Amino acid sequence: GLWSTYMPAGVALMMVIGIALLVELNNNFPGFSWRKDNYIDKLAGTKQLRQMISNGSSYSDIISSYQPSLDQFKKKRKKYLIYN
Repeated sequence: GLWSTYMPAGVALMMVIGIALLVELNNNFPGFSWRKDNYIDKLAGTKQLRQMISNGSSYSDIISSYQPSLDQFKKKRKKYLIYN
């Protein structure tokens, strides 16, 4: 079925759309609020995403804030790659 195979590109696209949607909801709907348990923190793996959106950060700022961690991950995984 559709969900029986992991599709990295599809997951990445959904994450990008989700972040953009949350930014727009926060900016354009005064009644927007997070769940009291901040479940978004569990989904994102950190409270950074929620805090940046709540503080009015732009989509571009949020995406670029993950670049240092991504660079560190790529450097670490390089020795484990079979192909470059």
